[in-house]
Amino acid sequence: MKMFSVLALAVTASLVWTSTGLAADTKTQIWKSPELIGKTVKNTKGETLGSVEDVVIDVKQGKIVYVAVAHGEVLGFGGKLFAVDPRHFYMSQDNSCAVLEVTKGDFDKADGFDANKWPTEPDQRWNPKKDGKEEGKKEVKEALDKVKDTKDSKDRELRRVSSIQGMAVHAMDNSDLGRVRGLALNLLEEKVVYAAVAYGGVAGVGTKYFAVSWNALEMKSPDLKDTNKVFFLDANKADLDKKAGFDWNNWPMEPDNSFKARKSE
Repeated sequence: MKMFSVLALAVTASLVWTSTGLAADTKTQIWKSPELIGKTVKNTKGETLGSVEDVVIDVKQGKIVYVAVAHGEVLGFGGKLFAVDPRHFYMSQDNSCAVLEVTKGDFDKADGFDANKWPTEPDQRWNPKKDGKEEGKKEVKEALDKVKDTKDSKDRELRRVSSIQGMAVHAMDNSDLGRVRGLALNLLEEKVVYAAVAYGGVAGVGTKYFAVSWNALEMKSPDLKDTNKVFFLDANKADLDKKAGFDWNNWPMEPDNSFKARKSE
């Protein structure tokens, strides 16, 4: 059986992987955040590295900054957290786990980040090793340039995806439209594809879900208190009543671009 991986490494007979880097269509690598958070992380040797603790995004830019991987025992009791560049993950062929080119021994020996002080950038230690010195130097330079550009940017607002799931969505008149139930994430392209917004229904019955493009949402506080932030969408209940929405068990690959994009600041 032919196997595919980013580094073309050998894998165990019981594990079959598909690499985002080699996939014919990168859209197949859209991750649903409710499924991604908590997903097991393994390497191509079949070693369990841990699980996805959370994903950190830049809300204003709709960019994925890093994936937080929990390794070891329960956090605080021997467990560790690592901030990994999202481009270094890909999905197993059966969608049972996320795959990362790191050895268990490397994670065992390394120090993680403080659970009470999350970093603002991914840890470059976990970049896949490349063949060839020049290629390696190029990747290091690109990574450093990216970190510099990001740190120099003042227009950032970092949030954990877990803190966004469940956040309210309001119309421009501040009336309630629903809640964000998850995000569609493209790790390879480091971007939030859309937010899955739940509208209407009772206890999940009759609820409609909309794939709202990220540039149509704006997170701010209606009472100017930082703790009371919600998403604002230029739509109303009549608009959502007319739309069909999507099946929660069959997320679309692309957002519904009929929602108006927010005005540029």
